[in-house]
Amino acid sequence: MPVHYLCTRVKNPTDQDDQKLARVVGFMKGALKHVRRISSESLDRVKAYIDAAHAAHEDGYGHSGG
Repeated sequence: MPVHYLCTRVKNPTDQDDQKLARVVGFMKGALKHVRRISSESLDRVKAYIDAAHAAHEDGYGHSGG
């Protein structure tokens, strides 16, 4: 979600946007040591995780990701 938001701020970034970008990059650096695990507990069931932020921008638009 933060990456989606920052992508909308490319034309006119603020100092706060720079701070948000630094936070995302710091998170990514820390996440490099984590291993993604995919298991085959049940092949007949799919799990999906979805998140949404409604009216996250001044114009009322939101963001979602899955």
